[in-house]
Amino acid sequence: MRARVAVLVALATMAGALIPTLALASAQAAPRIVTLAQESDQEGQGDPETESGAGEGESEDAAAETGPPWTYQMAKITIALLLFLALSLGLLYYKLVEKRRRAGV
Repeated sequence: MRARVAVLVALATMAGALIPTLALASAQAAPRIVTLAQESDQEGQGDPETESGAGEGESEDAAAETGPPWTYQMAKITIALLLFLALSLGLLYYKLVEKRRRAGV
């Protein structure tokens, strides 16, 4: 009986994770008409009060990033979190299952 409940919970969790993914994929597959704000709003063009950024004699130099790109850092963080999750689940399994099995409960 417990195994059936565990399987049902696992299936419900996987379905809950897949439904938003499938909805996003179907929404991206459908053709869309995109209207950009610049196309519809031409009023503030050239007005010095509404412009932002560098003015005359000023330059905005982009700061060069040092170190690995953020995607590489995020990949390393993801791997570390997955390892932590696996270790946590292993410890939880040991505490809840193996100790009881050894005690004969």
